[in-house]
Amino acid sequence: MSYAGIEFVERIVFVSLFLGLVSGTQWVEMRADPEVQSIRITLDGRELAALHKPPWQTAIDLGDGLAPGELVATGFNDRNEPIARASQVLNLPRPVAELELVVHGETVSLVWRHREHAQPKRATISVDGSPLRVTREFTARLPAFKGDHPHLIAAEMRFNDSTVARCDHVIQGGFSDEVGTQLTPIAVHRELSSGCFTVNGKAVRVTAADRSDALLIMVKDPDLAEARAIFRGPTSRLKNDLPLDVDTSLFFVWPVASKLEEPGEPETRLFVQSGKRKATDNGVPWLLTLGLPRRNFDEPRLVADAVAVAGVRAVRSARRRAVILLLSAQPDESHYQPSAVRRYLGSIGVPLFVWSLSGPRPELADSWGAVDDISTLDRLSVAVEKVRRSLDEQHIVWVAADPLSALRVQASERCPQ
Repeated sequence: MSYAGIEFVERIVFVSLFLGLVSGTQWVEMRADPEVQSIRITLDGRELAALHKPPWQTAIDLGDGLAPGELVATGFNDRNEPIARASQVLNLPRPVAELELVVHGETVSLVWRHREHAQPKRATISVDGSPLRVTREFTARLPAFKGDHPHLIAAEMRFNDSTVARCDHVIQGGFSDEVGTQLTPIAVHRELSSGCFTVNGKAVRVTAADRSDALLIMVKDPDLAEARAIFRGPTSRLKNDLPLDVDTSLFFVWPVASKLEEPGEPETRLFVQSGKRKATDNGVPWLLTLGLPRRNFDEPRLVADAVAVAGVRAVRSARRRAVILLLSAQPDESHYQPSAVRRYLGSIGVPLFVWSLSGPRPELADSWGAVDDISTLDRLSVAVEKVRRSLDEQHIVWVAADPLSALRVQASERCPQ
C-alpha cells in the first residue's frame, strides 16, 4: 500500500497483549493489512494455529507449564509469501501497559493493553515532532509526506491510574520499524561480569554496571502465629537480630489475590504486596513475624502462583535478586505446581530459597526442592547467610539483546573470531 509516495510495509499487530503470566488455552486477536491473506501463529517455532481469513482471532494452547517464550504471528500474501510479522514475549517482565501504532493508508490508530484493565484517559500522536489531532477512538490522520527521508511517528497514552505507555515507529521509503536498540539486564556471577558473552555462539555487546543494590522478595502467609511464637521474644533486642545488608531492600508478597475480570480479556490476579523495607528497618527474625493486617485469613492461598509473580518482579528490578518462600501449614490452591514454578524461576535467573519453621520438610523435595530449616535463631542465621552469599555472588550486566535472547547468554573467556 502507499500514501503520498511512501510505501508502507504490510503489518500485523496483536490486539491481545499478554502482560502477565500465561499458560493453557488463551484467546488471541490480531489486526492485519488487506494484503495479508493468511496468518500462522507459532510459539518458539511450534505452530499453534493457521488462519485463512478475517477475523484474525482464535484460541491457542500455550501448554500447561510456565516458561518464557516468543509468540509470533506471520502473515502471508496470496502467493503464500511471508510479508508481515508480529511477536510478543510471554512470561517475562513487561510494562503494566503497552501501546501499538497501526498505520492504515492515511490514518494511524492506537492499540493498547493494560494489565489491570485501566482505561485510557488521553493520548497524543505526533509525526516528526508535530502533533496530530487525535479522535475519541484514538486515531489520527497522517500528513502528506514529502521525499524519501525517515519520518518518526510517536505516540503516548495516559491511563486513569496514571500509567503511561509510549510507542515509536520510523517510516522510510518502504521500511517501518521500531526505534532503539534493546538492552536487557541479567544477573551473572561476579567473576564473569567483565568477560565475553555470546548468544547462540555469536558475541553480544555487554555493558557492566556498577555493583547494584539487592532486592529480596519474601512470599509468606498473612497469618504468622508460628513465626511469632518462635522469634518474637520478650525483649526488643530481637527486632535488630540478623539485619540485612545495608544495600538490600525487602518486599513482602502475600499469597492472597483479588481477581480482575473484563469481558473478552484474560483473567488477572493481583497479589497483595508491601512497600519497601530497608536493611535498617529491623532484623530478619522480626520481619518474619509481620503479617498482613485486617485480612480475612480464610481466603484461599495461592502460594506457588505468588512465588512466580515474585520472580517476575525480581527480574524487572534490574538488581541483584532472590526470592524467599516461607512455608506455612495452609493448603496451596495455586494454578501452577510448585515444581513448575521452581523451574520457571531458574529459567529467568532468580535464586529461590524455601524456609520452613517446622523442620527440613524432606517430603517437599520433589516440589520445592531443598528446604532450609529455620526453626531456631541459629538455623535462621545459617539460612540468612546462604541468601547473603547468593546476592554477593551476583553482578548485573546489560546485554544488547531482547529479554528472551538474554536468557540464552553464555559467558566465556574469549569471544568467537
